[in-house]
Amino acid sequence: MSKDAAWTSISESTTVSTPRTTGKCDKTIHHNLAVNQKAVLQPQFRYRRWLEDEKKAIPEDQSDSIANIESRLPALRGPGSSVINYMKELERVEDRLLDFYNGNNNRFKKHTLVMKNAKHAEYQAIASRLLGIVGGSIGRPRDVSNPVLIGVGLGKFQRIGRLSSLHSTFLSFFIELARSLNYIVVGINEYYSSKKCPDCQEFVAQVTLRQVYCTHCKRYYHRDVMAAENMCNIVQGYLVKQERPRYLQPITQDGRYPWDTTSTTGVGTSTVSTSTSASTSASAATPSQVPKRTSSI
Repeated sequence: MSKDAAWTSISESTTVSTPRTTGKCDKTIHHNLAVNQKAVLQPQFRYRRWLEDEKKAIPEDQSDSIANIESRLPALRGPGSSVINYMKELERVEDRLLDFYNGNNNRFKKHTLVMKNAKHAEYQAIASRLLGIVGGSIGRPRDVSNPVLIGVGLGKFQRIGRLSSLHSTFLSFFIELARSLNYIVVGINEYYSSKKCPDCQEFVAQVTLRQVYCTHCKRYYHRDVMAAENMCNIVQGYLVKQERPRYLQPITQDGRYPWDTTSTTGVGTSTVSTSTSASTSASAATPSQVPKRTSSI
């Protein structure tokens, strides 16, 4: 692991609950894996700060900094932009820019590589903890005796500054890794998953950014833990009944469920959710029985 890695702050909590509406004795174990997003992005933040400082510095044999040189390049977009003017100015300062980005023993490329390695190490640390919840490891393929199905939320998330969304970039990494280890990974439409109680199936009230309250069950939930449990119910619904639970479907004014493919009055199937949220939800379920593990990032 790079010396710039190991910034990730990961905390895991486990809760056990018994469904109230079903009266079953089986208890569902919930694992909430909390990841500090700013800690995960530290390699990129440190790289940015280093690059900005280097661009602002003025070498002894030069009269201007790289930051000023790049800021004076003509615009390529917008009013008054000109590709011809841009290329003329670029040719004038090209040697200086090439020396900064490619010279000095490839210093720029080396720092870029260190940043990417540190970012990869952060993602590996998160993936290792996630697979550990379902009895796996990033170092070995899934045991055939461990029938785990991994469900990944398809919600879209906002970016932080100019950085790519951690939700999108990490999921791309995790899905590729999990499938390479013979795990089955499916996408889940997150519609209503953080809005309805998985027990009584009624709407919940928002208390704080991460906490919701079910007035019917008189129970507080961590929003992402509740969403992960609902996502497990969605996976189980498709595995057992080949349909999404109705309490997690939209309903029309005339009482129809447009996503219900088994209904004689409903038409169509679900589409990818475009809801925005502040975290990633993931769930894991055993195909042959009630989900025994759920997890959320």
